[in-house]
Amino acid sequence: MLPLARSKRLKPLGVATLKRFPGAPEIPTLAEQGLAGFEAVAWSAILAPKGTPPAVLQRLNESLQLALKDPAVVEQFTSTGSVTLGGSQDQLRSFLLAENQRWGPAVKDSGAQVD
Repeated sequence: MLPLARSKRLKPLGVATLKRFPGAPEIPTLAEQGLAGFEAVAWSAILAPKGTPPAVLQRLNESLQLALKDPAVVEQFTSTGSVTLGGSQDQLRSFLLAENQRWGPAVKDSGAQVD
């Protein structure tokens, strides 16, 4: 897990999550070091096309939740520096709206555009 950090070639100063990373609990959070509330994380989600039948979405979500609880899946994610969360469709929707509110202004101010 985190091979460069473990190899001593890099010295991690902190993680940008609100909680310590389970795969490297010895690395403090930036919040613990005085940047209260600081959080900047990369994330990924699985989305379906608009109009996908609710039953299909429900089944997909149920299958994903089971997979994200599998110890082998969790270990694979952890070994790459990732944390598995999972959740409901409503939780994802709320998260995406919050991320848009949080980062939208910075993206707009940056002038970034989709090609």
